[in-house]
Amino acid sequence: MAKDIKYHFYLKDINSTTPTPINFVLSKGYFRKKVGIGESILPQWWDIETESAIEDSRQKKAEKALSKRVNRNLKHLRELLDELLEEYCGLDKLTPNHTEGDDYIQELFNKAKSIILGNAEEEQKRDKASRQTPTEFFSLFIDKWSRTPNSRTGIKPKKETIVNYKNTLRRYKDFIHDNNLRDSFAIFDEDFQAKFDDYLINEQELSMNSITGTHSQMKTMLRDAFDKGLLKNPAFKKWTSKTIQFTKIYLTDKELNDFYNLELTDKIRKEYKIGQESHIEESKDLFIISARTGLRYSDLKHLKSATWNMEEGNESITILIQKTHSKLRIPLHNQVIEIYKKYNGNLPKVVDKSKYNEQVRKCAMIAGINQKLESFTWVKGRPEIKVFQKYELISSHTGRRSFATNLYLACKSWSHTMALTGHTSEENFRRYLCINQEEMAEMLRKYINLDYEESGEDSNKTFEQFVKTLKADTITIHEQEGKIEQLQKDKQSLKQIASVAEMEKQMVESELEYTKEAWETGLTIDEYKDIQKKQDEIASIIDRQEVN
Repeated sequence: MAKDIKYHFYLKDINSTTPTPINFVLSKGYFRKKVGIGESILPQWWDIETESAIEDSRQKKAEKALSKRVNRNLKHLRELLDELLEEYCGLDKLTPNHTEGDDYIQELFNKAKSIILGNAEEEQKRDKASRQTPTEFFSLFIDKWSRTPNSRTGIKPKKETIVNYKNTLRRYKDFIHDNNLRDSFAIFDEDFQAKFDDYLINEQELSMNSITGTHSQMKTMLRDAFDKGLLKNPAFKKWTSKTIQFTKIYLTDKELNDFYNLELTDKIRKEYKIGQESHIEESKDLFIISARTGLRYSDLKHLKSATWNMEEGNESITILIQKTHSKLRIPLHNQVIEIYKKYNGNLPKVVDKSKYNEQVRKCAMIAGINQKLESFTWVKGRPEIKVFQKYELISSHTGRRSFATNLYLACKSWSHTMALTGHTSEENFRRYLCINQEEMAEMLRKYINLDYEESGEDSNKTFEQFVKTLKADTITIHEQEGKIEQLQKDKQSLKQIASVAEMEKQMVESELEYTKEAWETGLTIDEYKDIQKKQDEIASIIDRQEVN
């Protein structure tokens, strides 16, 4: 830096009793200009000699934080300004009384001013961000996250997931409002979860499963706030979630047949107050497709984009599963084939989930699926067991559970069933099965004693054919796996052959080198090798003598 160019940081009013602005001044000869850096401090905490803030144990918490921030800011500015001044080192035009030099020093100041003001603006942004409330942060997080595709799949979050996050934000806002709490990250301490859970259970009367979902979403947002330095307390990482095991139900093959065979006549529509414009019949058909293919509700929205193979005896659907983004080929049940023909391949659009569940339950009620079942629930923080009729517990996921359970009961094979449901984990698959101890015992008894009862129903024959098709597909898969295994073994053998060939190549190259050198000396190969051997022995003797 040129010796006659100087800059300093000083207080605007060194005698002030209140915080006073910190200024930057650049000088060269008679040239002297100043600009504020956007920070103020009490003169008693300013060191004139070092031109920096004093950090002292006697300071209050806020004063100490301010001093640290000011010094961090000053250090950053000095680094930037020193780099800028280095650009002007050695310029002959920078002379005290040179007009053109005045232009350069003015330009230098303007650049320094830009650095200082830009830094002040960035500091204000950082300061504003540090004062961001959880509500503001959560809102921005959800907005940005909902528009950002997944880095692995390239797919944006689903609308249902975005709604869940917005519900979590709404519950948090209700909680702090009803409890008169300040909207601050400081409330997320070791006691927050207990207070929040108590509110969600007793005030909002949410189930434990809903609360578990709320925990998961809030922890995701708090983790981001923690990484950004807005949240200091890591207590949220230790939150525990207690889910309850709700009653899992499935529809038996007979119940599904009753459901499929239900005709929504004008008489029934009038009796159960079902309007002609209602999409209840479409929902009934789509539920059968789900229960006979294992497709999720989200997959029912994409039936038209699936590949339908309607070749007689080989009917199947190949569809991209929305949850896992993997393709799945599923043989078609007779009932699905008939539904496909009913709409001439132009399958109906599924209604929203709440309406779909409502319509499917009504169809099940009319079809007489009314077995009484006990279901474990959580009401105002207390566990309760209530008695429901079976149709009341049916939801969009019941179709997939019915498919998995009925198929497993028929083929008795985890792997065969998982091949059709798309599960990769046996543990996750088991959660889908709705088999009680009595059903499991009966299944094993029949399996061991081969006590299968013959049934003349067309649906049962269709289901048996469906299982045979599945087993044939599985055998084909195993055959392909065997071929792949053999290819891998052949590949390993080729590697070993290549390794031996490389060793032989090196030996031939060595022999050729000997032949070439022997030819150049006029000796035979054996004579040349003898000489090389004796030379090596002499060299070895000399090396040992030097060591001794």
